[in-house]
Amino acid sequence: NTEITTFNELENFTGLSAISGDAFNGCSSLTEIKIPSGVTIIQNLAFSGCSLLNKDIVLDNVETLGAGAFYATGMRSIVMPNIVTVSSQWQDGYNTFGRCANLQYVLFGKNAQSIAPYIFKNAAKCTMIVLATTPPTFGGDSFDYNGSPTFIYVPDVSVSAYSEATNWKSYASKIKPLSQLATDN
Repeated sequence: NTEITTFNELENFTGLSAISGDAFNGCSSLTEIKIPSGVTIIQNLAFSGCSLLNKDIVLDNVETLGAGAFYATGMRSIVMPNIVTVSSQWQDGYNTFGRCANLQYVLFGKNAQSIAPYIFKNAAKCTMIVLATTPPTFGGDSFDYNGSPTFIYVPDVSVSAYSEATNWKSYASKIKPLSQLATDN
């Protein structure tokens, strides 16, 4: 669909708890969305291919993000303060943030428990901010084909835990205390 350019009206769907898979897939002219506060799930490929979706995305109450949900979008940053699970690869390699060439920042909230492998495959090098004090399960090769993140900022008290945790330790030299974020940028 090339007709839809914004869908801020979505925020008026007060009873909506999920955005179904493929809901906006291929809406190549979509530039802006506002996710209703009741949405806790965004399913597979929901916004895949929305290449002009270049605003910063805030998913206030989303707890589960499906595989390929934002594959090949133009977003610069995504903030997920209540995320619990980020799924990985959908059929044919549609990764959650794969091919997001403009992606600079990704924030995972304090409830994050699982970040799947390959979610950043072929995406821009970005900075991750993870607010969970206990390192979430982190799939190996999350940054497959694009090297590694610019930096990973975690709670100051958790730097050692992340640096030693399975799969996180591969990025130990990139893990920094959250208190340095302001001075580094």
